[in-house]
Formats: sequence, structure tokens, C-alpha cells
Amino acid sequence: MTSSKEEIAEARRHIEIREFSFSDDGATDVKTDPNSRLHNWPVVYIINNDKRLYVGETTDFLSRTRQHLQNPQKQGLREIRVILDDTFNKSTCLDLESQLIMLFSGDGKYEVINSNAGIADCDYFDREHYQVTFEQIVENLRILGLFNQSALDIRNSNLFKYSPYKALNGDQIQVTEAIIDDLWQSLEEGESSVHVVQGSAGTGKTVVGIFLTKLLADLGTPNQAPTGESVFDEYYQEGYKQLFEGRRIGLVVPQQSLRASVKDVFSNISHLSPSMVLTPFDVGESNERFDILIVDEAHRLNRYSAQAVGKLTRQYREINERLFGNPKSGNSQLDWLRKQCDHLILLLDPEQSVRPQDLTPKEINTCIESSRTMGRIHALHSQLRIQGDSAEYGEFLEQLLSVGPCSPIEVPHIKDYELRVFTDLNEMIAEIRKKNEEYGLSRLAAGYAWEWVSKDDKATPDIVIGDCELFWNSTTKDWVGKGNPDEVGSIHTLQGYDLNYAGVIIGPDIEVGPDGCLRANRSRYADKRGKANVGLALEPSERQTTDDDLLRYIRNCYRVLLTRGIRGTYIYAGESTLRERIKGAQNAVKSHRKALCPRAVN
Repeated sequence: MTSSKEEIAEARRHIEIREFSFSDDGATDVKTDPNSRLHNWPVVYIINNDKRLYVGETTDFLSRTRQHLQNPQKQGLREIRVILDDTFNKSTCLDLESQLIMLFSGDGKYEVINSNAGIADCDYFDREHYQVTFEQIVENLRILGLFNQSALDIRNSNLFKYSPYKALNGDQIQVTEAIIDDLWQSLEEGESSVHVVQGSAGTGKTVVGIFLTKLLADLGTPNQAPTGESVFDEYYQEGYKQLFEGRRIGLVVPQQSLRASVKDVFSNISHLSPSMVLTPFDVGESNERFDILIVDEAHRLNRYSAQAVGKLTRQYREINERLFGNPKSGNSQLDWLRKQCDHLILLLDPEQSVRPQDLTPKEINTCIESSRTMGRIHALHSQLRIQGDSAEYGEFLEQLLSVGPCSPIEVPHIKDYELRVFTDLNEMIAEIRKKNEEYGLSRLAAGYAWEWVSKDDKATPDIVIGDCELFWNSTTKDWVGKGNPDEVGSIHTLQGYDLNYAGVIIGPDIEVGPDGCLRANRSRYADKRGKANVGLALEPSERQTTDDDLLRYIRNCYRVLLTRGIRGTYIYAGESTLRERIKGAQNAVKSHRKALCPRAVN
């Protein structure tokens, strides 16, 4: 939201930030201060030292300060700042409190010690107006040295996007409550459980997984109390919370890039640790059982197959021998997780499997149906990533990627979302650069239709279209947050991440056949593991990667890439006959200016 100078000036006029010592003397200073808003008015406050920070809200600042001074968890905090505004009400303060918690956890300067009892994302009168005030408060706090970054930079960071401090929507709250209630009952009765949380791209599966990990870690910590008026306060009651204390919890993230980003987040959050973020191999090799495992992107777990390097294939067999008595037992990584924990929570979307080594549709469906029988299947429906009408955009994608014949599609004009189709690649690149300067987090992406040439020859471009030369991403760790907008991200770099704007190059790995149906172009699909046969599979029928299998993987890749953009998606399909399905792009003229881009790595 862009604010006018008048709105900013009005916000500044009302805001006051007062600082006191977090001590008995400081409480006395508050008591004797004549400002009435310190005693009977809704306020938000921040308590911190050089490393740790707590955010709260109250209508009785003095009383709440005294309570905190008696809390052992707050010992060592030195100063307290209270944010005053004569227009604040209770709803405003709850909203500001939640936003500050999210921003502080995303900034990374402090370890945020708030518990994670959940914050509902509630609307209230004139909320849009208050957002201007909130932005000014954040900037004032940055000037005072409490934030390292601007609010825009924080919101674009992985620390913010994967923070466990999130305001959940109705779907997410319902799923979280159902899982926690069932876990509590299962723990009490000594029974095991497997839950499946199913949702398409952008419905917030990763948010739920990270939120659950933090909530369970808080519940498992003695003497940990909820922040205040929060959604999951009831779980902190005596007799309920105790069942979770001392439990061994892990978050399994199969993808290397996403796993590294989540580890960074966990390094700065109270009661979480990077050691809690695991590979499937970590779990398989563990000598201790886990009480609860949460698995993000569970569709990317591997079946019994040759791994990326021989060492991992040997390691896979060693785990199968250790857990099942036979190195060639054929057990999948999902079997490892079931064997190594009492309670398993799988977050998955079958339409995001992108390689033959991923779990087979048969294994995923069997798991889903088994959980459904036990009443442990949970669905996320609400699209959170796409800012505009997600249903209208989803319909456009379904037509574009439909397997059967399709008439040329009108590109819809979607309110609050920028969907554009380009016939000039250089023009799209220029627009992505502009959006990156304005909003940040705007990146190019492409189907895996070009070899990774620059892996061995750093000076040779990977993607050559006309006279436009591009390189794949220069790092596999947090390229989304730190990458160059001139570089191009692949499915393996972008799956699980958000962008503000995504510029997607559709390549010749997917095409429209003479019959109008969609088909894979095996010769132009450059992901060798993405089209390889699975020779180790025990079932002969599951060894060959057929053309139908390959089409499914490639369609899933493009579905993922085309659902990364929060504010907008740009599409260039000039290298694929898929452009024939988009009105205005069928007879695209290739017009390229020279565009040499920095070296990159896929």
C-alpha cells in the first residue's frame, strides 16, 4: 500500500514511543508518569536487551510491566518501550502486536521469545488506515535501532516468509486445531498416528508446518505461557500441555535449498534450533526415535531409487538394511519416517511431484486413503499467495496446461493481480528488473529445457533465445532472497518459495502436438534425473519413466513456476508451441536485443 505524504504526517502526529528501564525503578517511573495512556489505555510494548526481545499489548501497562518483572523468562531484559497513540483501541493493538512479532522475527536482529499460541488475522474498523500508522511505527523503531532493515526488506526476506509467527487464516487454524487435538488424544492413549495435510500451491502448507513445529516446541517447554489473547491459549492449560513436554520433534524438508532457508529461520527463534530441521537421511540414520515428525513437501520424498550421487545410493541401502533388514528391501523414505516416529504429519500436494524418484502416485494415494479412513486427512483450500482472484487465475492455468485440445485463451484481467503475456523476452526481462527495483523479490524462472552448461564453463550462457543470453541461478542457497534478477531460477531452486513478480519462460520441453493435445518433448527436457528410468524399483511396471509420466512431471514443474508470484506473473512462451494456446501470442515475433547476464549455477 502506498501512503500519501498527508497520511504519513497524520500518522506521525499521533505516535509517541516512550522508553523506561525494565526494572523496579522503571515501574516506579511509569507509576508516577502523568500520561494517562500509560495507565488505562490500549498500548503495545517491547522489552529487550542486546540479544532477546518480547512484544506484548495491554490496557494496563503498569500492571503488565510488574507481571513481566516477576517472570523468570524475562530476566536479563533491560529496557521497555511503549508505543502510544491516542487513536489506538484493543483490536488495533492486537494487530500491531502480531505484525511487530512477525517483523522482528523476520529482521533477525533479536531472538524473539514470544510463545506461538497463534494470532487470528481479524479485520476491524478502519484497519487500512491503521496500516499507515504501523508502517511509520516500524520506521521509527528502525531509527531507534530496534530494526536492522526496512519493513519492505523484512517482508521480502525468508526469515519473514518462513517465520513461525504468522496470523493463520480459517483453514489453517482449523487444520492446526484438529491435529493438536488428535495428537493430544493419541499421546494420552499411547497410540501412533499419521496425518495428511493436502493443499495446492500457495495454500500455506509450509506455514502450517513451521507454525506447528513452533507451537509443539512451546507446548513441550516447561513454564512456557501464551502471549495473551491468542487462538491456541487453551492448549497451555494444566493437564493438556504436560503431555507434550519433553517430546522429540523434527521438521523434515526434502529440498536442499528450502531446508537451508528454514534452518536460518530456526536459528533465531526461541525453543527452535537448526538441528530440528532434517533430511530424510537424518531421520533414517537416527539412533533415537522421534515422537513427532512434520514433513514439508512430502511429495518430494524419494522412493527406492538411485540417488543424485553414488554415496547417497549406498547410504539409502544402508538405512533400508538397518531399519528393515534388507538393503534392497525397496522401502521408500516415507517408510523410514513411519518406522522412526510415533506421530507423522505429512504436508503434500501430489501435483507438485516433479521427478521419477519422488514417491509414486500409488504410494501417495495409499497414504492419503489410509489417513482418510482414520479421519486424519486435512485440506487447505484458501489461496494465500496470489493477491488477486486466485480462482480466475487458476482457471487460466488449467486451460493453458490442459492435456487435451484447447481453444486459444483470452488472458484475463484479474483485479489486484498483474498477469501479462510477452512476445518479446527482452521486454519481460526489463519489466522484471523494474519490479525488482520497486518491490524487490522479482525473478526470472524457466522450465528445465536448457542444459546447465555454465556448471563447467562459467563464461558460457545456459539459455540462448535469439540473441538473448541468460544464466541459471548462481547459488542453490537462498537464491530467491539474494539472487540476481538477471539470472534464471529452475524448479529445484523455486519450489516452496514466494516471489512478488515471476517472469516465467516456457521452453520447448512442453509442446502442443498436431492433434492439439499437450505432450512432453523428451529430447529438450534437460533434467536428466527428471526423465530417467527408475531401475531399482521392485515393481517392473514402476521402472520406466513413460512419456505420460514425463508430461505429468513437466506440467507440474510449470504449474509450480506459474504460481510463485504474489503480485503478478509474466509469461514468455515464444520458445514453445504452447504459445498457440494464448490469444495474442500465437504468432509471436522473436525480437531480442543483446542481453548478456551474469554467470549462474542451477
